[in-house]
Amino acid sequence: MTPLVCTLFRPILGLSVMPEQPQIEIEFQGRRVMGTPVTVKTLSSSPLSYELEDGTKLDINVVVNQVLRLDAYNEHGEPIYAMKQTVVSSALVPPRLKKRKDAK
Repeated sequence: MTPLVCTLFRPILGLSVMPEQPQIEIEFQGRRVMGTPVTVKTLSSSPLSYELEDGTKLDINVVVNQVLRLDAYNEHGEPIYAMKQTVVSSALVPPRLKKRKDAK
């Protein structure tokens, strides 16, 4: 599948992103497939939080910008969805791992 262009933004709870075009053609599994934009509504925006063995804490959030329901189906007869998304991450690094500004 050809990646869709992503833009970075912070989700607003309850915000609906409306489809811009009736249909979009994309490449999926080596062939051209039509996709219909589907309205996306953010229900929650809680990040996944991880702690690394060195004490660093990571917060990772996936922001879905656009969803296309493809004119393609899986083995269960369900439509396949293509998503345009952005991964937003932050790291809280322990002071002992930070390099001092005056250190070279």
